[in-house]
Amino acid sequence: MNTNGRSGQSINMTGRPLNVCLVSQEYPPETARGGIGTQTWYKARELARLGHSVHVLSSSAGRQLKLRTAIEDGVMVHRMPTVGLESSNQVPIYNTATYWLGYTWSVF
Repeated sequence: MNTNGRSGQSINMTGRPLNVCLVSQEYPPETARGGIGTQTWYKARELARLGHSVHVLSSSAGRQLKLRTAIEDGVMVHRMPTVGLESSNQVPIYNTATYWLGYTWSVF
């Protein structure tokens, strides 16, 4: 990403905003337990401030059983149920790709 000389604006090689998805088990303020979540929070907010479309996929705190989506400081945050809490053992968006993505949560 190159800064185009104007404060607070970035461009990529195509000159268009990027679509970015960050994945972190923790994402403040709901699941802030360590440095990874905080680092993801800062990256997401800064990328959104620079005009990029940013989505964060993270886990829910507590016993939330449904996927929740909310915009937080210009960042689209998707909170998935913690693996193992859902009644059918499948998150609504669960498939092979999301299984491997969530695998680290179950062995943590």
